[in-house]
Amino acid sequence: LIMFTSGSSGHPKAVTHTFNSLYASAVMHYSIVHPGGNDIFLSSLPLYHIGGFMVFVRALLCGCGTAFPESLQFDDINEAIESFNPSVISIVPTTLERITAAGQKPNTKLKFAFTGGGPAPSELIIKARSLGWPIVKVYGSTETASMVTALNPDQIMKRPDSAGKPLAGVELKTADGLLAVKSPSLFSGYLNNSAETGLKLINGWYYTGDFARIENDGYLYI
Repeated sequence: LIMFTSGSSGHPKAVTHTFNSLYASAVMHYSIVHPGGNDIFLSSLPLYHIGGFMVFVRALLCGCGTAFPESLQFDDINEAIESFNPSVISIVPTTLERITAAGQKPNTKLKFAFTGGGPAPSELIIKARSLGWPIVKVYGSTETASMVTALNPDQIMKRPDSAGKPLAGVELKTADGLLAVKSPSLFSGYLNNSAETGLKLINGWYYTGDFARIENDGYLYI
């Protein structure tokens, strides 16, 4: 897979992944979801972003269904949630904000509502939980093949500002306040950009450039 980063902190870069890194990412996700053949994943994020692409990969590898909304507009995502009654959805904080503003309750079969891809204020997370949404707050990037940490629903109300703990097989550390990640889901490099690869991938660690702190009990704060 060759997928471009969003370029939010500079020029977009072409990230290269192997089957092994994508497979490892899916397996790490399964450690939370434990999917079964009757589960349905809602494809509610763009496929040209790693979060959206991995929804499809996870469903494909575990033999689950994938439901596609008519579009990624809010109303179409809402209609797809109602029509397909998915068990797993992934939504960005702006979509979650519109859902909570409307006082909307989750669909009956929903087990997990993953949210990431940007800052999610603690007030938003708490409000979503009060409405019954089984929120799992996550952190990851294109280079990590989506999520590498997760804050499970049972911890959301205690630590709504946290990005959770590392998934199985993931290691975290900070260097001068900046987060580094070691994971079997890491990318193999930037396409035709060995200089940037050498700056970001060092001895099996990906240096994210994100400011972070890791508490003694392992919880990550970005």
